[in-house]
Amino acid sequence: MQAFEQPTTAASVSPRPARYCSGCGSDRLIRVARVSYTDLLASQAGLFPYVCRRCKRRTLRPDAGRVLLLTLIAVLIMGLGSYAWRLRHESRHTVSVETKPPVAEKSAEVLTNQDIARMQRAGLPPSVIVRLIAARPNDFQIDSVSLIRLKQSGVPDELILDMVAAALERPARPHKEAARAPSAPVALAARTD
Repeated sequence: MQAFEQPTTAASVSPRPARYCSGCGSDRLIRVARVSYTDLLASQAGLFPYVCRRCKRRTLRPDAGRVLLLTLIAVLIMGLGSYAWRLRHESRHTVSVETKPPVAEKSAEVLTNQDIARMQRAGLPPSVIVRLIAARPNDFQIDSVSLIRLKQSGVPDELILDMVAAALERPARPHKEAARAPSAPVALAARTD
């Protein structure tokens, strides 16, 4: 009787092993020592030397644990590299934005009556406006109509006085007619008829 036979199950039947000889197809591969620099370099990439016991053929086969470890290390290095690049790129962008001077700090900006009226309406303290009048070049119009408009727009008397003083201190610009007139007198020739 065959009562003592053990039944064959799927677990007891083993598939063809992953390490088999490519020459003879045998599964009798054994791992051997690395003997050359090529073996050493290949082992760093996860390929280790094996020899078939049947045909004595030497082959390189991957070690699954080492390949998995190297893959994880490569992904980690690539991820950290891209993160470092992104940080460096963002820091360059923010530095270039921070180095640009704000628009309000332009030293060559010329103050006008409209600028003073706008600053007063915005609620800037008169002391700040006085300092700006003293520090910046100006093109204040100090004729009677312009001064009345400043007063009607709510500019305090002390600011108007500082504006008039700053306008009088600036170098006088020649009028348009004076600029067109010739600098040396021209002698008129007498007509003889």
